[in-house]
Amino acid sequence: IVAKEKGFYQQEGLDVTLKEGMGLGSTGVLKLLGAKEETFGLVALNTSLKGVVNGVPVIQVMVIQLTSNGILLRPDSGIKTPQDLVGKSIAGSGSGVSDIFMAFLGINNVPVDQVKYVAGGSAYLQTMVAGKTHGALANVLNDMNEVKKMGMKEVNSLLFTDWGVPPDSYAIAVHTDTVGQNPETIRKFVRASLKGIKVMLANIEEAADISKKHFPMVDRDGLLANLRNLKGFEKKLIPETPGWQDPKAVDGIRDMAAKYDKLPQAKD
Repeated sequence: IVAKEKGFYQQEGLDVTLKEGMGLGSTGVLKLLGAKEETFGLVALNTSLKGVVNGVPVIQVMVIQLTSNGILLRPDSGIKTPQDLVGKSIAGSGSGVSDIFMAFLGINNVPVDQVKYVAGGSAYLQTMVAGKTHGALANVLNDMNEVKKMGMKEVNSLLFTDWGVPPDSYAIAVHTDTVGQNPETIRKFVRASLKGIKVMLANIEEAADISKKHFPMVDRDGLLANLRNLKGFEKKLIPETPGWQDPKAVDGIRDMAAKYDKLPQAKD
């Protein structure tokens, strides 16, 4: 959004239209890309991998940030390490974070049957805040602000990547045909987008205002809080080389999916 507002796409000769996800999530965006209904889309690496395994012709061309998947914890939970989860209860929504949770337990040798998983649906955060569970599976970066809005002044967390889980990422993906037919368009889009990310991180207040301008339904204060969290996690979540995806991370996610999701190995 910042890249468009600042004219970075226009400087590259690109006419870019931004669209809200409208609740599609990575899976829905991936379907649009596979059907060539959109040129670029923001998706999670784990979702892209599963799509490729199932025949969706897409490829990631630029990483935006690493995901902050993990567990939000009540300050009175006593949980500081994965082993502390034994005998405790964790709420989840049933989303992709729940799948990664199983891998997280396996990687850290925590018996799955000794951790109580509570299906909280859309109320997974409220379940933790109400004291019905010790924690909740979450996108730590965003959900930390949500639980604070619900009245929980202090909240702890465990990031999966701090405990052996290969780093997943949010990235720009395209149809494989686009790579062969319009490689220069991809290069231009990536260059402009990277400029936008740099400006966003340098001035998050302005970035929040720009987002509100383009998408009036956005909660400006909530977005700004998320951006402040991103700045706090910047060294962990923003690639040291902007836009770059570590091949070892891709291999790690692929191997994890094969072992814990029972998916066949994806092609390189």
